[in-house]
Amino acid sequence: MSDNAAETLAVFDKTDWRVKCAFDNGLITRECVNSTFTDRLTRLQLASLIVNAYEKYTGKTIDMIENPYNDCMDSNAIKAYVLELMNGYEDGGFKPNETVMHSEFIRVLYNLLVKLNVQFPKNYDDTAEFDDYSKNYAGKHWAGTYVYRLKAAGVLDGVFDKTISIDNSTSVREAAAMLFNGCELIGK
Repeated sequence: MSDNAAETLAVFDKTDWRVKCAFDNGLITRECVNSTFTDRLTRLQLASLIVNAYEKYTGKTIDMIENPYNDCMDSNAIKAYVLELMNGYEDGGFKPNETVMHSEFIRVLYNLLVKLNVQFPKNYDDTAEFDDYSKNYAGKHWAGTYVYRLKAAGVLDGVFDKTISIDNSTSVREAAAMLFNGCELIGK
């Protein structure tokens, strides 16, 4: 780890224990450590986080395939595609430097947790009564169900106060904290 990354982590160690735990548990990848934790998460960073978590918790290495993208040769982008957790755009691009919105991160994280056999109670479905936190998204946003399920399971706890701006960009800190919370559910 670079000195800059260690200094950045030391700052967040004091402000968000989840980021420290995510780092200590090997969930934060070098692609994220080399940025500051307040930076906006990119699609390539998201791919690195989910591939790392999948391989860490399953003990499996994801097989490579022929690159489906015309703008990105990174193995994590390809492996995220193989996992069917991320895909490209109609123009054949992955857009690795594109910022990830909360809605996209929450969908990808939910689907990753399902692949890691996290069991969400059956009553967390589209017909469940939404609490004040997520009721604004029920039937109004394509990510509403994901928000509700992750909130009900505690994955969003401590990351957002009373509401989530679903179409805002995700910071590296928010991603690390939600990923840590989600991975805490594995095997429970």
